[in-house]
Amino acid sequence: MKCKSLYAAMFIAILIGIIYIFHKIFYKGMHKMDCEFNIEKFLMPDGCASEFSENPVLQFKCPPEFTKITHENIKSGVKCAIEFYKINSKNLEEEIENGTRSITWENVIDYNEIMRAPRSFSKNILRLLLLVNNSKLLQNVGKDINALEAEDADLSVRREKFIFALKNLKNQKGLSHLKKSYLSRYLYEYNSTIDPKHQKKFKKLKQQKYEKKFKYQNNVRSSKEELAFLVYKRSEVLGIPSDILNQMSANAKKIKNLNSSAENGPWLLTMDPPISHAINKYLKNKLLREKFWKKLTQVGCTKNYNNSEVIDGLREVMEQLARINGYGNYIQSTLEDSMAQNSSTVFDFLDNLYNATKDKDSGDAYAPNVKFYNIYDVDGEYLGSMYLDIDSRLQTKTPGAWTSTIRRSVPSLNVKPIVLIAANFDLQGTLTIRNIQVFFHELGHALHIILKSKYASQPYVDTVEVPSGFMEHFAFNREILKRISLPLVSDKLLNQIHAQHISLSCLNLLYRIYRSVLDQNLFLHINESWSTVYANVLNSYKPMSNYNTPCNFNHIFFYGYAGSYYDYLWSEAIALQLHHYLYQDDHSLKEKAMKIRRLLFERKDITSDAEIYENLLGSKIPDVTYLLQHYMA
Repeated sequence: MKCKSLYAAMFIAILIGIIYIFHKIFYKGMHKMDCEFNIEKFLMPDGCASEFSENPVLQFKCPPEFTKITHENIKSGVKCAIEFYKINSKNLEEEIENGTRSITWENVIDYNEIMRAPRSFSKNILRLLLLVNNSKLLQNVGKDINALEAEDADLSVRREKFIFALKNLKNQKGLSHLKKSYLSRYLYEYNSTIDPKHQKKFKKLKQQKYEKKFKYQNNVRSSKEELAFLVYKRSEVLGIPSDILNQMSANAKKIKNLNSSAENGPWLLTMDPPISHAINKYLKNKLLREKFWKKLTQVGCTKNYNNSEVIDGLREVMEQLARINGYGNYIQSTLEDSMAQNSSTVFDFLDNLYNATKDKDSGDAYAPNVKFYNIYDVDGEYLGSMYLDIDSRLQTKTPGAWTSTIRRSVPSLNVKPIVLIAANFDLQGTLTIRNIQVFFHELGHALHIILKSKYASQPYVDTVEVPSGFMEHFAFNREILKRISLPLVSDKLLNQIHAQHISLSCLNLLYRIYRSVLDQNLFLHINESWSTVYANVLNSYKPMSNYNTPCNFNHIFFYGYAGSYYDYLWSEAIALQLHHYLYQDDHSLKEKAMKIRRLLFERKDITSDAEIYENLLGSKIPDVTYLLQHYMA
């Protein structure tokens, strides 16, 4: 085992070291970038020339200068970016139609990528700041941009000549498979299969979906604020770690304007992690823990902020959008681009699991403690940049952890991607094993975005989480934990950590199976109310009773996992198979590690995810054996 641990450390050095992240860390620039955007080939909307030369949210060739960004220039920047895209899209249509623009990759794809880069960049900045540095002003900007979003989405159904050019390119001889896959994604993105007579309805439904998602998330956020409550007696919070008491005390000061201290209170108990996790895990007062749990189940379903109608409205809108696109139901549209292909395969996978569990450099930070890294390959090639924002900020930052793309790559301009890893860790204390696990998970996402080859095919919907799941399991490697931990971390403590992880994860596994089944059924039984579907699923999953997830199931109703929540388990099953593959023969560890980088992270020379896993594992469908061994050892 010691040998394997050492090889695990070697693998991390190979995978992370090969592209050695954190090789050079500079705040104001080792990697010099040309920030000027040559707009001579493009038309400029009225009143936007100064925006493109001065507004930081439109300078997409360089990392965003957050210290110069205000809510006013976000709004004006997004507006100009959409207008820029709009008039140049129209011009591209006309030139294709009259024959003055030849249909080549450079003239169509590269031109369109550059044309939409400011729009993507400015919108991503707004989304990022809403997540990590939220305020009422930014929320108002988000509302103001709703109409612009709808107008922008309308371009998708009116670019007939561009769609014609895409189809023409796809049929040209000599085009690589990767570029053909890239064109397929474009055709899907621009809804090329929609019947023209349904275009107005499609536009209206897209806007309704956006509005309902926004309302859903606002109800969740507002209900959490409404459900938060104060505790005044020190005896009632016994067991809660000091860092969490500090946060609860800070909440009382900031939200309730009370004179509070971590030692003497009062403490404001909010419904977000890490406070919610700490209360359920450490609080000794059973009555208070029960009170908190009951409030937690009401998130998104309080009297004033109730998602009941929003949920059924969203389900109906998503179903209609799928039917307009030619699918029988929403689940079919989701699973078409997946390894599972159909809901029967998903249910077989989930049933197998459930039955088994029953048996046994010019980076500019937008907040303090945010770090910026340029990322280089071992040969010195610049691969991209990354913001690392893992410090918790009360009231302005969305709870949880995630990875976002701030800037997509623009190959024709040699513009590399910029990503963000965000989390909410207590940097005043020591990181927990869960913190480390979360960081490795998000690092997997970041490496996937940065390493992905030019024009590489998109991952299937149910394999997006494989790179992150693969990296996540290195967080429990003894050699790695020892290297990043204090000297007092003994083998005995590591054994206890592993045992606790297994005991907690088994219940978590059951919980994720339940949520995956609920997700599928919510969109398969569209004619039944969500409460009826929920009750029927609970009838088969007794341990999960009385947990009101549809009202606060953000993953499917806000973050885009509707119909595909099962992919977390699917991806993790594959990730654990990959770990087994990696360590079958220690002598070929380096070769297998490079193969995993090339196929899984870079996605080089592959046509689909099925090809990746057949090549590495010999099977298209994941084997649940290693997943069960991990959680039920």
